[in-house]
Parts: sequence; C-alpha cells; structure tokens
Amino acid sequence: MNYLMKEIKNRGNFTVLSAIILTIVTFNYKEIALYLIIKPCLASLKYNHMYFIYTNLTEILSNYVTISIVICLVNFCILITYNFIEFIIPGLYKKEIFILKKIFSYSFRFLKLSVYIFYTYTIPITWDFFLNFQKPTLGFKFYLETRLSDYLNFFFDILSLTVVVGQLCLFLFLLLDSKINNKNRFKVLRKKNYIALLLFSTLITPPDLFSQIFVYILNIILYECVVYFILIKRKGLWKPIKAH
Repeated sequence: MNYLMKEIKNRGNFTVLSAIILTIVTFNYKEIALYLIIKPCLASLKYNHMYFIYTNLTEILSNYVTISIVICLVNFCILITYNFIEFIIPGLYKKEIFILKKIFSYSFRFLKLSVYIFYTYTIPITWDFFLNFQKPTLGFKFYLETRLSDYLNFFFDILSLTVVVGQLCLFLFLLLDSKINNKNRFKVLRKKNYIALLLFSTLITPPDLFSQIFVYILNIILYECVVYFILIKRKGLWKPIKAH
C-alpha cells in the first residue's frame, strides 16, 4: 500500500512539475504560439486588411497567459492519461493491456486527426465564411474590428468542439467495430443510431429547422465515414496494433 501511494505521489509530482515547466516555456515563446494560432487566418487577414484590437491595458498579457494555460491543460490531460495507464497496467491481464493500449492509440490518432482537420480546414473556412458578410450590401459596407480575446475564444471554442467530436467518433468507431460482425444486428443498430443522431442534432442546435437538418446531415456523413474506416480495417488495409 505504501508503495502504491509513493508511486501515485511521484507520478503526480512529475505531472504537475511537467505542466508548470511547459507553461513557463510556452509563455517564453508566447509570440510564436500566438502566431501559430492566427496563422490559419493570415490569408483572410491580409486580403481584408484586418487587424486585432484590445480595449484593456492588461488584455494582451492576459491573452498570452490564457494561451499558455490552454496549451498546458491539453498536455496535462495527455500526461495524466498516460500516467494512469502506466499505473494500472501491472495489475491487468495481457488481453486487457492490449485493449487499453489499443484504445489509447486510437484516441491519440483521432486527436491528431481532429487537430489537423481543425487547423487546416475548419478554422480558415469558418473564418472566411463570416468575413464574407463584410461585402457591400445595398451601398453599405461592414468593417470587422475583432478583439484579440474574441478571436482566441472563437479559436479555442471550435478547437474544443472539434476534439470532442473526434473522441465521440472514436467511441462510435469502437462501438461499431464490436457490433459489425453480425449484419442483421448491425442493420438494427444503424437505424437506432440514425434516430439517436437526429435527437443529438436537435439538442445541440438552435430551434431552427435549417440548422438542425444541416447538423444532422453532417452527423450522418461522419457516421458513414466511421463505418467506412471500420470496413477498411476489416479488409486489412489498416493494420491494427499487434498484441505481444
């Protein structure tokens, strides 16, 4: 018991110390971190002659601190997950270890894929979509003066949503991967999932029919993509992790 408590304490101290060091290092390179956050929208910013403003003397500093803390929290969650898995592995069977490593590996892959899609496609497309409202309408033209804090909130909100959707895809992937062997059962499950996606789309969208239909279609496309990747995996085109 004392050995377990000592290991928990050591792993906890290591995780906290790593998070503190990472926060300090990130704050030291705060300008580079801010540039990487704004980079996906640089083309739009140059084309529309846009700039960011701040209305409080300490706002820039607080934004740098926010960036450092968010990056620290993301890595902190990864470190906690890793240390938790390493802590419980000695008490598991080989099959359980294989399943746990498989889930962690898939989770990390979906996380990287979510961040890549978000950074390469989601942010630039979303930013361009809202900037299009600046085009002259009936002789009027609108100019957007965005606060830096508003852009950061916009960036981190969409990032969080993308990561959550990615992990939900992982859960859906693992669920369907275990049910797809039985075709009849999978067909029944598919119908239920379509109904569940409809309810989920209704709950997360405003009371607007167009928004609900749009989100529902996106969820169906996402669902079918997960099924497609499972079929690729079953055909051996995507090699799973080998158990040792």
